[in-house]
Amino acid sequence: TQFVNLFQSSNLELQRLNSGRQTRVSGYITSTASLLHRYKGYLGAYLIVGGYDILGPHLVMLSAEGKYIIFDLVTLIYLTRLWVVVHCTR
Repeated sequence: TQFVNLFQSSNLELQRLNSGRQTRVSGYITSTASLLHRYKGYLGAYLIVGGYDILGPHLVMLSAEGKYIIFDLVTLIYLTRLWVVVHCTR
């Protein structure tokens, strides 16, 4: 998982420097899903990606096989409130 994150963040930084524009979360999701699909789950990286770009907030879950689920804003707000409740009661 750490390898995938480091590799993808390096690639996105190079893309940002070459284009002069901020990269979108969808670009990270597409390239990471492609990388994971290429290795057909052998990397064993399951990722939860959250980010904010010009299109708004994003929350995406990536499986090791390169499949992904995009959560909408309502789910994002619900999970944020749930996280706050769980961590404040500890």
